Amino acid sequence: MNFFKVLRDDIRNIIHNKFIMLAIIVMTAMPLVYGGLYLAAFWDPYSKTDTLPVAVVNLDKGGFVSDENDSSIKSKVNYGDDVIEKLKNNHDLGWKFIKSEREANAGLKSGKYYAIVVVPNDFSKRLTDAEKGKLEKPKLIFTCNKKKNYIVGIIMDKASTALKDEITEGIIQRSTGKTFDSLFTVRDGMESAADGTSQLRDGVSDLKDKVPTMTNGINKLYDGSSTLSDKLDDASDGANKLHESMGTLNSKMPDLQDGANKLYDGSSTLTKKIGDASDGSKTLRDGVLALNDQIPDLTDGVNSLYDGSTVLKEGLEEVNDNMPDMVDGVEKLRDGSSDLENGLQSAIDGASKLYTEDAQGNVKQDSGLPAIKNGSDKLNAQILNSLMPKLTELSNGIDSSMDNSSFDVSKLPQQDGQALSQLVSLSQEIKDIKNTDDKSQMNSKLSKVYSILSNLNVGNSNSQLTKLASDLNAMAAASSDSQTKTQLQQMAAVMSNLDQQLATLEQTLALYQGTSSLSNALGQATGGIGTLVNGLNTLYDGSKKLHSGLNDLYNNTEDLQDGIDTLYDGSRNLNVGIDQFKDTIPELSNGIDTLSGGARDLSDGLFKICQGSGTLTDKLKELNDKIPDLVEGIQELYDGSNDLSDGVLKLHDGSITLRDGLKSLNDKMPDLSDGANKLYEGVSQLNTSLKDGASKLSDNLAASGKDMGKFMSDPINLRDKPLYNVSTYGEGLEPYFVSLALWVGALLLFFVVNDKTNKGRIFKIPNLVVGKYLVYCMVGIIQAVLISIAVLKLGLKPSNIHMYFGYNIFLSFVFIAIIECFVFLLEDAGRIGAIVLLLLQLTSCNGTFPTGLEPEFFDMLEPFLPFTYSISALREINSGIDKSVLIYDTVVLLSMTAGALILTMILKPYADKIKFSASAQMVKMQSTEIVKNNIDKVDGAEEVAAQGLKIQMKMIIKKIK
Repeated sequence: MNFFKVLRDDIRNIIHNKFIMLAIIVMTAMPLVYGGLYLAAFWDPYSKTDTLPVAVVNLDKGGFVSDENDSSIKSKVNYGDDVIEKLKNNHDLGWKFIKSEREANAGLKSGKYYAIVVVPNDFSKRLTDAEKGKLEKPKLIFTCNKKKNYIVGIIMDKASTALKDEITEGIIQRSTGKTFDSLFTVRDGMESAADGTSQLRDGVSDLKDKVPTMTNGINKLYDGSSTLSDKLDDASDGANKLHESMGTLNSKMPDLQDGANKLYDGSSTLTKKIGDASDGSKTLRDGVLALNDQIPDLTDGVNSLYDGSTVLKEGLEEVNDNMPDMVDGVEKLRDGSSDLENGLQSAIDGASKLYTEDAQGNVKQDSGLPAIKNGSDKLNAQILNSLMPKLTELSNGIDSSMDNSSFDVSKLPQQDGQALSQLVSLSQEIKDIKNTDDKSQMNSKLSKVYSILSNLNVGNSNSQLTKLASDLNAMAAASSDSQTKTQLQQMAAVMSNLDQQLATLEQTLALYQGTSSLSNALGQATGGIGTLVNGLNTLYDGSKKLHSGLNDLYNNTEDLQDGIDTLYDGSRNLNVGIDQFKDTIPELSNGIDTLSGGARDLSDGLFKICQGSGTLTDKLKELNDKIPDLVEGIQELYDGSNDLSDGVLKLHDGSITLRDGLKSLNDKMPDLSDGANKLYEGVSQLNTSLKDGASKLSDNLAASGKDMGKFMSDPINLRDKPLYNVSTYGEGLEPYFVSLALWVGALLLFFVVNDKTNKGRIFKIPNLVVGKYLVYCMVGIIQAVLISIAVLKLGLKPSNIHMYFGYNIFLSFVFIAIIECFVFLLEDAGRIGAIVLLLLQLTSCNGTFPTGLEPEFFDMLEPFLPFTYSISALREINSGIDKSVLIYDTVVLLSMTAGALILTMILKPYADKIKFSASAQMVKMQSTEIVKNNIDKVDGAEEVAAQGLKIQMKMIIKKIK
């Protein structure tokens, strides 16, 4: 049960460390801040779509429909206004009704509106033409700025479809109503027709009764035909005179046709030229408008260009002013490279003397670096032997001064109290050195002593012991008690004396550490001195090339100076020119505005002229096309007048024939009487059929046209009944963001509480893993409870609230176990791994888009990721529990938790060994590099060695901690 000790130690450490306590509090609240704020911001965004501005422009000019009773009566309708009225009562989006399409497009481009709806000017006309049989669909233009926001683009697409359906519903309702109203009219017409056939039947009956009277009338017609024959003689004279007049008119027709052709050709040419001018004016107007729209961009660009030219001018001015310094610097570099070349040659000569090889190529041990190493080893042993008595004497002096003092050190300033604490630690380290026989441990303890002395800064004017002595003297001077004053003065003298003794000890320790480091470094340097000489030769060759390059650079500095002068003059002239051009932009803008107005008036005028000229040309063409018909008609009239004379003669002959025919007709009257009887029978049958058809049609028209129109516009009543209801955006994404927040909260804990134990206490790996896991889980419980409360406050209503709290706590435990495995085994790399795993889960866990909509790679990852099962389980708890799904998800998550903890317990010992080995190897490489970089300074070898050993020991201590 030692894992409880780990738990207890960490809890005490957190309670007594205010910084860690504050960090834990912040980390506890992070899931609440991370997940709660996001869900609060986007819990139900679709309920506020009425704040999304959408511009609506109605350009519809309306149309005309015929009256149902009288087709000659036309009434004006405007279906575009009906659309506007519907939108005014629609609060799904923030409709903004404006009059100008140009203003709407400008607002769409600038981001003022998310979309625009334009009702074209022929919207009503196309609808009314459809009722007349001209089936051309009306347009409704819906333009959306999807670049501004992708989600708004999706909303606008659905809104456009819904708007189309709503308008289509109205059109279907109106058309169906009219169709059924027409059927009612047909029924009424059939009933009226039935009534008419009744009247026709009565009329035929009367006809049948009047046949005898017709016989008498035919006898009278016979007498009249005789009188007609006499009058036709007078008509023959008039026909002859008409024939002569038509001959004169026919001779003048060629001149009339030639004039009409010339008039048509001239009108056609005029119409074409006016059309070309109208097209040109439109192009001019569009170009001027586009140019006018670019004026703000031109102004901004000129301002930016002016600012940039100013910066360029100032920068070149600064470069021009600094050129003399650069020339001097290049000259110094050239001279310095020459000195470097000479110094490297000397270094090569000196390094060659550091070792001597025998005939077999081995390094001799009695000359050069080997001899120096042997001397360094002996010197190191002598320094250590002389150091031990001094350490014993110093430790006794510190203990004596501390034991004889009865002064309350808590009255001292904080910095002085820390100095006294370091003296006590120094005394303890010296005692440990006396009780240590192992040389490596002794060197480690001596390094700690040297570190304490460095912190005390002994032997300097700002030494902590000197300040302590000064503070004690000041307190003695201010004290009224003679005994206290004496103790303070004695203690101040002891501190001053200790400062000098410790300064001497620090120098001796530095010398000892330097000789130890020198001995080790000389051993390594002996084997690598040959490589050093080769490297120096390479550097020597490089220094020659460097000197040559710097010499060429110095010779070209004069040309560089001239070029910079030219650039500076050009930038100054550019800046002045841009400034002058910037002042002319307002005049240019005013001129373009004036040009725009004139171009618009010119285009409108040419358009009207073009229309009038086209109409004139069309009428002239009709006239020109009719001239041949007129010529032909005149010719026919001329020929007809001749025929008229002949016809009158023939008519005279016909009148005689008519008289004879009337006599024959009188003989046929009995047959007419039989036909009248048959007609009466047919009309009676038609009357009966019309009545039957009207009755059947009336029976089938059970509903009115208005009611039938409403039914056909929405014939289906869709019943939308979800199996499990998720009504808001936040409720749908809650499992995804709660899992994300708990993962992030668990990950942040491992930046505050590490895998180390308090005061270096050693525990078995299973106890350490479980104890640390319990510490993290205590914070995880608070995180899960806080985020659960926050989500409930936002409006979530899970099917089982107790299970909801419990499962969120369980998910926190799962995520902590997985991240603990990463961090305990890989440390910082493990934290990065946990972040990478989080990124993979965000894209592959079915949190936003379902499986199958993502690339195949992410679908393959889904079954192996914790979020897949945490999101699935929370959805079950939120919207309705399927026990099989919830049990399966829970079993998988429990398996992941147990697997992560077991894997951590098994692999952590091996991971610790690898990390310690890598740290030691890194420290060794860094210390070796320091010696290599300073080995040529032979006279200062002791200081180099001391520096290398000091850095090496500090890095080892840091890695171990």
